[in-house]
Amino acid sequence: MIGKYIWYLRLRDGLSLEAVSEKSGINTLIIKEFEGSNITHIPNADLAAIAKAFTFKNAIDYFRFLNLNGVERQFRLYALGLTKTGTVSIDGLFGKYRSCHEFWQWDTNQKYILFKEHSISREEFRDFILLRDAAACLEMDSAYFNRYYIDILSEEFTDAKFICLFRDPISWVKSQVNYYMDADREALQSTQIDNGFPFDMPRGEQVPRNKFLQNIDEYVEITFKSWAIAYRLILNQIRKLPDESYRFISTNQISQKLDLLANFAGVSQKNLVVGNAHSNKSVYQVDILKIVKSELIVQYFNKHCKDIMDEILEKI
Repeated sequence: MIGKYIWYLRLRDGLSLEAVSEKSGINTLIIKEFEGSNITHIPNADLAAIAKAFTFKNAIDYFRFLNLNGVERQFRLYALGLTKTGTVSIDGLFGKYRSCHEFWQWDTNQKYILFKEHSISREEFRDFILLRDAAACLEMDSAYFNRYYIDILSEEFTDAKFICLFRDPISWVKSQVNYYMDADREALQSTQIDNGFPFDMPRGEQVPRNKFLQNIDEYVEITFKSWAIAYRLILNQIRKLPDESYRFISTNQISQKLDLLANFAGVSQKNLVVGNAHSNKSVYQVDILKIVKSELIVQYFNKHCKDIMDEILEKI
């Protein structure tokens, strides 16, 4: 873990191997060996010397760097899904470990957009994902956008395991309608990636909100499509992995699957923070079942989601 973090710091500060060697007095070949391996411990004198080459914001960052020495990842888990499917809860459950929710969210989404637009190559996108991993050194990496690069993570890290969170489409669509009617929240890049509604929905003003309700049938179908797009992407990647490397868990069953989660991570269930099993709950402001005909809801579900949901349920 410490070797990869040195690599991250060097790239972050724009330093060459030679520059780090000159500032630290450590041979470039030794530094390169540290960076290129999964080494977890470096002699303290060497690490202190290497630290002189980098810029730290404060003493906390400096000692965080030093304290990584000798630390090994106990596991490498990636939670993924859609927004509002439980990634906050999973992060909280693993709060006693190196866990983070949506680390580098903005940067990662921007890189993914560039990759999807063919502005950067898969190799360049892969390099960014590796850099993100080195910067965070996480044991539980919980983020909806991890679904975009399951293939890269599984190729690069043989010990990677995936927790695929899902919510039944109707419940998820209800949550998204609520999310987009909430004036105090802001959706991320909704016109660029499939993160909820794939259109720009102004919120907080009465006119746009009324317009939204007037066109609710169309918007709700689009949201069912978004659910299908996301989980089709997940399944297309997961199908290529061995069964033991992933688990599908329903959002409403997270608290009932603590033994499964603990066993999957290889830790004691006692070390999970059970009180965080259902975090980030919301109160629905709009009930689509009251404003959209039930037969339309069934039609949208059958048209876009049923086959995908059936395959997910087979994998539970």
